[in-house]
Parts: sequence; C-alpha cells; structure tokens
Amino acid sequence: MRLVTERDKVVGRARGRLDELAGHGVTEIVFQPCGPDTRRELERFREAAA
Repeated sequence: MRLVTERDKVVGRARGRLDELAGHGVTEIVFQPCGPDTRRELERFREAAA
C-alpha cells in the first residue's frame, strides 16, 4: 500500500485542472515560478504536466 502525501494531492489537483483545460481546447500553459525555490516549483509543475 502506498502512502498518499500532500504533494501527491497537490500534483493530482494540478493534473486534473490541466486535463480540464485541455478538454476546453487549451494547448499551451504559461507558468511563472515566483517562490524562493524556482527549481523545485518547475520540477513539480513538470511532474503535474507530464
């Protein structure tokens, strides 16, 4: 059994939103990381968008 973390939940919500947007015809997303750890933000976005 796999433990579901808060990160998993956030990624899942982001993935769901991206899928919803794609269903409306959106083909591109602009993402602007703005926190102190932009590398981590970009990695998480990539994980959600994969």
